[in-house]
Amino acid sequence: MVERCILDEYEDQRQAESVRIHLPGIGSYRGRYAYAAVIASVILLLAALLALYDVEQGSQTYIRNITQRNSTAELLRDVRSHLDLVENRLQRIVIEPVQKDVQKLEQALTQLSLLLNHLKQLLAQDDSRESQAIANQLQADLDRLHRSGMELVGLRTEVERWFPAIRQMREVTYPHSQAALNQLDILLAEVDEELSAEQRLRVVMSVSTLRHFWSAMASELRLFVSNRFGVFASDASVGMRSRFTNVIYYAEEVKAQINILKALHEEGLLGFLGAESIDEVESRFTGWMRGAYQISVMLEGSGWRRDVVMLQQTIDPLLEQMRQRLRVINSDSENQSAADITRLTNMARQLTLTMGAMALFTIILVLLAYIFLNRTLLKQIARTALALKQEAQGNLRIVPPPAKLSEMRDLVEAFNEMRRQVHMRQKHLDHMAYHDALTRLPNRVLFRDRLEHALQIAVRDGRRIGLMFMDLDRFKQVNDSLGHLVGDELLKVVAERLQRVIRGSDTAARLSGDEFAVLAEGINDRADMIPLADKVVQALEQPVCIDEHELRISVSIGIAIAPEDDHLADDLIRDADTAMYAAKKQRGSAYRYFAQEMISEAAESLQLENELRQAVEAGQFLFHYQPVVSLFGRANSTAARRCCAGGIRQRVCCHPRCSSILWMTLV
Repeated sequence: MVERCILDEYEDQRQAESVRIHLPGIGSYRGRYAYAAVIASVILLLAALLALYDVEQGSQTYIRNITQRNSTAELLRDVRSHLDLVENRLQRIVIEPVQKDVQKLEQALTQLSLLLNHLKQLLAQDDSRESQAIANQLQADLDRLHRSGMELVGLRTEVERWFPAIRQMREVTYPHSQAALNQLDILLAEVDEELSAEQRLRVVMSVSTLRHFWSAMASELRLFVSNRFGVFASDASVGMRSRFTNVIYYAEEVKAQINILKALHEEGLLGFLGAESIDEVESRFTGWMRGAYQISVMLEGSGWRRDVVMLQQTIDPLLEQMRQRLRVINSDSENQSAADITRLTNMARQLTLTMGAMALFTIILVLLAYIFLNRTLLKQIARTALALKQEAQGNLRIVPPPAKLSEMRDLVEAFNEMRRQVHMRQKHLDHMAYHDALTRLPNRVLFRDRLEHALQIAVRDGRRIGLMFMDLDRFKQVNDSLGHLVGDELLKVVAERLQRVIRGSDTAARLSGDEFAVLAEGINDRADMIPLADKVVQALEQPVCIDEHELRISVSIGIAIAPEDDHLADDLIRDADTAMYAAKKQRGSAYRYFAQEMISEAAESLQLENELRQAVEAGQFLFHYQPVVSLFGRANSTAARRCCAGGIRQRVCCHPRCSSILWMTLV
């Protein structure tokens, strides 16, 4: 029994010793490293979980913000659309105040108010105080717009308010005119029956003539007012000047007839009340002329229509101010959305890199722990020495010891810096490949690429694009006489002026030498290129001062429109080049639109030139002389005439299309 107890105790001691052998203690290097590895792994795992949780929370926040700002952007588009609708209704009311348009205006203003309230609610959830303040300002602007719009409606429905000249005519010229005509009727009624028939005829004719000229003068004033609306002429000012000249003419005739009546009164032919009636007519004439001049001043001034003045000075600036505020809110929203997307992307990238680094670090830590525990100290030293030797030999595939981690980080930073420098140099090389080194303008390659892209968009959207091909006249004379340095400076000035006159959406390029091109996108008609061409011509005709030399240049411009002329980039450039050479024939700054006839003319001219050159080389031209005779019948000299002996145009003598200039050039 005692032996059994001793055996059991011995067995328990053996099991305890076995357990102690497989579980290393904290006092050994194996145990310390194992426990440290476990603790590090747990810490890394917890850190990874916390990072994942933070990223998840941040992602939800950023996605919610982006969704909210997308809703804000859609709402801003609706607000802009309703602003355009309000502006359209106001313009229609100014043209013709229809009650239906007034009701639609009130509906649009009400809907706009609801949209702005919704916008304020959305922006209240955002952190941008500036956008919230602008939303409040938009509401105040809308209130002013509503008051101004209703005031415009009231103004437009009362004729005398929106057209002040009507009141002047009703209260001034019309009463004077009626009073004067009544006085003339009184004169006719007071003609003395005792006068002879001839005397009565003189009085009646004078009064009737005066009535006629007065009526004609009043009619011309009414036509003068009608011309203000462009009723009888497309250019209102021309018709108004013509009609007021007629008013002055008839006024002189009226004044002359009044003097005739005064003369008749002095002869005693107008009766007892003649003097009083004549003075009244003359006074009314003076008042009528004063009113006519006041009407002329009203109609020739900018405020002849009060509704247009109110629309331009009050409502249009208010609408533009509201659009500007909407653009500020939209820009702020887009900037915040872009920042959220950037932060979200960076967070995801950072999480990926962090998780990869932690996983790699954990694997390396575990492997190094077991390798260190299973190897002797000398073998580890030998491995370290081998690693150092291989590193000295430049073998980068060897895994460096942990002590080299900081150098690895430096290497990564050096690589990142090198990569940044390479990207910067690549970007610079790309810029040099697609831009002209002298003028900094796009070169032919980049211009052709943009032209092809613009043609694709124009074909897709059914729009037009314009291509201007220009060449500086007599630029070679500048290079030959003043040197290439002056020529280069002149090209820089031309490039700067082109950049100033074109729109922001247009592209100006230097193709070669003194050839430039401008691509105008989004035009509606061929005539839209005329203002741009005029600006280019005016800008380039301005004097240029370079090194105390004042240079004046002219430019020849060819214009081609796509897709009417051509829909391929090379063909469109060819068309504009052809039109440019046609413009050069006009001498001086000029521009020409491309026409299909230009291609046939150019081909025909080239064929004729080749035929003439072949004829000259083959000796097929003969010279015949004829005397030059003076007016006195004497032969002073002889003149040579060229004739083709054969070989051109079926051997016709004196080619009909061979000009003297072309002939001398070939000779």
